[in-house]
Amino acid sequence: MHQEKFPGSQPPFTFNSIHVSSRQSTLYVPVLLDDNGKVMEMYHKPAVSGSASATVIDTDHGKALRITGSGDIGIQIRQTYAKALKDPGDAEKFINGFALSMVNNAVPQDNLREIWVYSENGGEVLSYLVNRDTISGKYIMMQTREPVRLVMGWQTVRLSVDAGEARRSE
Repeated sequence: MHQEKFPGSQPPFTFNSIHVSSRQSTLYVPVLLDDNGKVMEMYHKPAVSGSASATVIDTDHGKALRITGSGDIGIQIRQTYAKALKDPGDAEKFINGFALSMVNNAVPQDNLREIWVYSENGGEVLSYLVNRDTISGKYIMMQTREPVRLVMGWQTVRLSVDAGEARRSE
């Protein structure tokens, strides 16, 4: 029997992927905050591959994920929500119900965000992605367009922003 899938029949999700190639290093990268300004639960148990550890810390620029390690490091952080979003108002609230910590607000553009990143040694190569998807069509994605080579200390990294409605063939 063929069972038809309807948009919105699966729960929405938030995903953060961080990839770092380096020798021994310590980095601070942004985390996602909920609509109350608290670090999202998904950061309490990140999936870390490679020789690394990751913990949430406070910095002068806001909350950050502190990554310490060496070599090829991958961090995958995902949060799936309890129920599907049936109402268009709920989908809109979900898409807008978060903030990225450590944003440089001096560059406010719709399709661009600058984030603060810290590198203890410099020379690391960073790729950063955030995807928040309602499954029913609305999404927002922020990512480095290409891997970024970091310098020592605090610096800004540009993320491109893509938001809208995706057509899904289920």
